Amino acid sequence: MAREFRIHSEKSGAIRGFVPDGYDGRFAVVYAHGYGSTVDSSWRDHRLVEQFQASGLKALFLSVESPANASQNVLNPDLPTILHTVATEAGIAPPRKVVAIGHSGAYRTLSRWIDYDNLKQIILLDGLFGGQLSFTKFVGRGGRLTNVATDRTATNSDALAKKIKVDYTRVNDDHMAIVTSGRYIPALLKRSEAAGGVPVGFFLLSAAVLLLFLR
Repeated sequence: MAREFRIHSEKSGAIRGFVPDGYDGRFAVVYAHGYGSTVDSSWRDHRLVEQFQASGLKALFLSVESPANASQNVLNPDLPTILHTVATEAGIAPPRKVVAIGHSGAYRTLSRWIDYDNLKQIILLDGLFGGQLSFTKFVGRGGRLTNVATDRTATNSDALAKKIKVDYTRVNDDHMAIVTSGRYIPALLKRSEAAGGVPVGFFLLSAAVLLLFLR
């Protein structure tokens, strides 16, 4: 039976979770919000459970606290600690394989996770404001990087795509619509490593976004 949970740590803040019907135990999808949000506000206002369900994945979905502004420190620098906390506090043993997805300033958190061997993919949602060296290292060790950019991160994104292999799509959309519209997160997860690893590409993503928009 599908269920949601919320656990809290004094050190790293809240973790929100969603376990769908038919959870198959293969992957965890770990989401980190951007600036101006919290784990609770993004969970509610961005309708994350609805978006996760729309992906059709039978993964364990987690959302963790990340910096709400540029002056705040990274609260969750260690991905294995997050998974251990979920196992001990929520009674769910997460799978070892992980897809990480983050919006905007969440790049600061995701860039700290790159050395975790079982992190298979990082999805940046208009988030390449920094961290290029870390993400280059991640790709160099065999990780898959997916980057969706608006004009706000296009300069960094264009430059990185010329240097390393990256699944890169530039879209003409609003920075917040990337996470609030429901047109991107489900489409990207449908083509993530957790769904079998089909590359997104511009035309595939555009078609998937259009289908979601027309539903």
